[in-house]
Amino acid sequence: MGDVIINNLIRKKHFRRLRAQLKGARTLRKENRPFFVEKAVSDLTDVHLGLNEKDFPRSLVGSHSAHAEILLRQILLKNYKRICSLIMQSKGSGEPASLPAPNSWVNSLESGGLQVNQLGSKITLYKFSAFCLLKGFAKTGLLLLQYKLPALAGKPYALFLDLSPNNLPLSGQKKSYDIISWYKSSKIKKPDVQEIWAQIRKKNIHPIPPDVIVCRNIFPCFKKWSNYFQYFYKSFMAFLITCFGMIRGKWWYGLLYEESALLHYVDVLSDQDLAREYLLHNSNWFHKSLWTYEAEIKGSDVCLYYYSTNMEKFNFGVYQKIDDYGLKIMQWNRIIVWDAQQRDYLKQYCPNAEYQIVGLISFSDSDTIINNYGSGVKIAVFDVTPTRPILYTSMGYALPPYWSTELSLKFFSDIASLQTINDTTLLWKRKRTVGHSFINRGFILRLDKYLQEKKIISVDPTISARRLIEKCDVVISMPFTSTSVIGKELGKPSIFYDASASIEQNESHGIPVLKSKDELKNWYHSLNIEKTGSSNA
Repeated sequence: MGDVIINNLIRKKHFRRLRAQLKGARTLRKENRPFFVEKAVSDLTDVHLGLNEKDFPRSLVGSHSAHAEILLRQILLKNYKRICSLIMQSKGSGEPASLPAPNSWVNSLESGGLQVNQLGSKITLYKFSAFCLLKGFAKTGLLLLQYKLPALAGKPYALFLDLSPNNLPLSGQKKSYDIISWYKSSKIKKPDVQEIWAQIRKKNIHPIPPDVIVCRNIFPCFKKWSNYFQYFYKSFMAFLITCFGMIRGKWWYGLLYEESALLHYVDVLSDQDLAREYLLHNSNWFHKSLWTYEAEIKGSDVCLYYYSTNMEKFNFGVYQKIDDYGLKIMQWNRIIVWDAQQRDYLKQYCPNAEYQIVGLISFSDSDTIINNYGSGVKIAVFDVTPTRPILYTSMGYALPPYWSTELSLKFFSDIASLQTINDTTLLWKRKRTVGHSFINRGFILRLDKYLQEKKIISVDPTISARRLIEKCDVVISMPFTSTSVIGKELGKPSIFYDASASIEQNESHGIPVLKSKDELKNWYHSLNIEKTGSSNA
């Protein structure tokens, strides 16, 4: 009985917060400030924390104190969704927000007209710091327990961080458009690399080639027992200094202790046991961990690679979108991009980085077979899944960031009109399968019914977009997904279609942006491929 009462109270509190969040978004829409919260939080990127190099003990940051203050901002910005949600809830409830933010950030938000509970924010920040301390302690324990794992052969290797099973090569297929297969045939692979390590936390994976090693931890075991004692001593001293520092009000020690767990491991690890190259994808574009600086000193390359091009902000209607959180404090030395436009965009924020333009980058695939859909013209259609209001408001938007349910229905409606032109088949692939926490259940049912009526064929979302595009003649994408860039590189007629006719740009990556059903039909007629059918049937 008591558990039921407690659960009901928790649920009521949760839904009360969600209602306040949605109410806050309505208030901002009425004030015609739909991106006010996003801008306020993104502006924190530039707000210094008031800490200097002398505030960072070597036991936590090693010789990398020059990077520590920016690293702290990067760690704090990883909470941007939580901060945006709390501010939006504050706008809806009228109560000051308690944020995991230091004094300088609280002052910045207050100067922008937001209500912030200073004492509550200090308590929330210390809770976050304690959480990071516990995570660092757990990481240290797991690294010490690596002595139980078998020793590896010690061949030169490259390591990909934070992958899933769909990012691994597929057995029994001539072509697999995953990131590992792409890397093997790319021009960036170092000639001496003999093995590829892939960090995957899931246990069940399909059979893979022998030169690919799946691991949960990104570093090998120490070869000597003395190394474990050395690492234990460094970690223990860091733990003590962190605890005493936090007692004295140094909240940032907890955040840095989590970072120090991997830093000290790399410090003890021999240069030869490190990877020749560490490759991190752009899902966490602004956070560069402390251990990466030590790995670079020891001769490893650390690269950020972009597996998509859908990153640049654009204006639509009367709304001007701002840059993503953290771009201005990126610290990468090597960045792998698709084309010159992506490089030039990132150069605004990382001007001193080394950029490698490599063309399209395949990322994930599955063994699902694509059916043969006849000899007529086939159009590959790619959209951007609209998010639920509770999700986009948690990211600081008071209205959808261009992509909305209304836009999706009009997008498919306009493209469906092309089916009346000769023998045309529309093949739609969504980016990924998402749950009801991401997308409205009613919209899914409405869209599925509409696609059936218009005879638009849904393709398994787990297959590689490139595999589908190779089977088709034409590519149509919502702005500004990577799929039209893939189509262009494969020599397929490709466009971005702005069904709202609100985007200011007329092209991107050398691909036209069409803005009306008439423009769409005229462009399709101009291709002159209706009678020839698909060359890939």
